[in-house]
Amino acid sequence: LPSKTKRRLPSPIPKFEYTVRFLKMNIGFYGCYLLVSESEKPLYRGKCYVGFTVNPERRIKQHNRGSRYGGAWRTSNRGPWEMVLVVHGFPNEICALRFEWAWQHPDRSRRLRVLKLRKRQKESALDHHIKILSQMLNVGPWNRLPLTVRWLCEKYETMLKNTIVTPPHIEVISGPLNIGDRSEVENYDFTLSDACKLCYNSVMQGSLLTCVDQRCRANFHIICLANEFRKSEAQFVIPVIGVCPNFLDEMDYSDGISKFIFDPGVHRPHSTPKPLSTPTGRYGPLWAPLM
Repeated sequence: LPSKTKRRLPSPIPKFEYTVRFLKMNIGFYGCYLLVSESEKPLYRGKCYVGFTVNPERRIKQHNRGSRYGGAWRTSNRGPWEMVLVVHGFPNEICALRFEWAWQHPDRSRRLRVLKLRKRQKESALDHHIKILSQMLNVGPWNRLPLTVRWLCEKYETMLKNTIVTPPHIEVISGPLNIGDRSEVENYDFTLSDACKLCYNSVMQGSLLTCVDQRCRANFHIICLANEFRKSEAQFVIPVIGVCPNFLDEMDYSDGISKFIFDPGVHRPHSTPKPLSTPTGRYGPLWAPLM
C-alpha cells in the first residue's frame, strides 16, 4: 500500500512592526482634456478641442496665450478657452495618446467607427464630444482601465452632468486637480503581516498589494489577488473588480494597483509592479491594442 503523505500545513504568518510608504501617484499623471471656446467671435464660439497633457493647469495657459507660447495652432487666437473636463488615470503616456487620438477621430478608430458617432445637424460641438467620450468609456479596452473623469468647470458640469455614463469602477468627480509632487510619500506606522492572505507565503518588496479598506488592510501578492479575481472574469488578463478574500467586501483591483502600490522608500516612476508577470517590462504591452 502506498504510504500516506502528510498534508503540508501553511506556515505561520510572521508579524513585525515597521514603517511602510505608499506612493499615491507613482505612475505619473497622464490626462486627456476637453476645451471649449468662449470667444466673442461667433465663428469660434463653442468650438471644441481635445488634447493630451501631463499638467492641465499649465496647458490651459499655453492654449490661451497662443501657439508662440506652446499652445496648439488650432486654438491660437480663438479663445479664451475653458477646460471643461479631464480624463486621467492612464497607466502610461501611450495609452493616453491613443485615447486622445480616438476621441479626436471616432470615424477612423477601429474601436469607435462601428458606432457611427456622427455629429447631428443641431447638435453642438460640446454635446458631440461628450457623447463620444461617454461611448469610449463603455468600450474595450478603455472600459477596463482605472480612469477618472473630472469636471473642471462647474457651469458645464451643471449642463452636462448626467450625459456621461461610465462603468462602476470609473469615477465621475468634480473639482480642481492638484497634481503636486509625484514623489511625495506618506508614512504609516502599523503592524503589518508580510505574508499573503491567499498563499501564506512572504510578500517580497515590489509585489505587495494591500486592501484599500482601512478596516481590512490585508496583504496579497499582486498575482495571487489577480488570479482570485479572475475566477469570475476568466476571459480577461487583468481583472477590474472583485471581493476581498479577507474582508469579503467589494474591492477595486485597479484602484489598488494605481493608488496603493508598495514602494520600499525610493521613487521609481518607471518600475511600477505589473499585475501579471511578463518578460516585457512595463504596462505598455498589456494595454497595446488601444485603437
